[in-house]
Amino acid sequence: MDYKPPHPLDVVITPDILAKYQRVFAFLLRLMRVKQAMQAVSRMTRKDTQRLFPTFTQANRQLLHFRFVAQAFITAVEQYTFDTCIGGNFDAFLSRLVPADSHSQSTSEARNTPIGLPSVFALADAHNDTLDAILSALLLRSSQRAGGDLLRGALEIVLEFANMVESRRSGAQEEYAAKDELQNLYVRFAGKVGALTKVLKGYVDKNLGTSNGYLHADGALLVNTRPLRGAHSLNDLLIRLDLGTWWIDQIPRRSASRGAS
Repeated sequence: MDYKPPHPLDVVITPDILAKYQRVFAFLLRLMRVKQAMQAVSRMTRKDTQRLFPTFTQANRQLLHFRFVAQAFITAVEQYTFDTCIGGNFDAFLSRLVPADSHSQSTSEARNTPIGLPSVFALADAHNDTLDAILSALLLRSSQRAGGDLLRGALEIVLEFANMVESRRSGAQEEYAAKDELQNLYVRFAGKVGALTKVLKGYVDKNLGTSNGYLHADGALLVNTRPLRGAHSLNDLLIRLDLGTWWIDQIPRRSASRGAS
């Protein structure tokens, strides 16, 4: 995005603010690309009469399982991104922009109407804080590199999965080679998402002391008296991804099975 805000809008939309928008938009474009790829996978694998692995029945089962868990993962991340990260933070920011309405109020009433932000500089600070909260919720801050790398890594593996399905459907890849790649991709995906849920739990536990409420992944509910913002909203992502710690439980079982073989 190349945008040069005119004066006095440049007081609120500074180059630093534009850079933060760029990071958010880049993540949204990546997420949209992965979503479209998963929709293509669904189209290419929905006919039971045209199986990608006519010889390997177990590979077909794993393909359908991978498709299901990858779709669930993308859906959870997408809903969390738009509903909790962007909607939860930006709606709260917009709700503070309540100037007096001179058309519907008298002068004396307008004079007593509270304005959420007293000056343009307060507006600029609130705008900057809102974007910081969105970046924190999306694991895009430098201090969240571990979680952000795992999330982006899982999205990239889903793209590789979609490319493998397309190659197998077009006949560009042999069945036996695609079977081995499918197994490898699923192991990598399970490892990324399992590690991501563990990192998210660490972030949530770290922020527990500064929040008014907390939703536990085991289903226990504590009252939250304010909207989830910034890093506090990461618990919402944890709940969406792994309510029963299913992904975390995949890691030791997978390691044990490899050791046994």
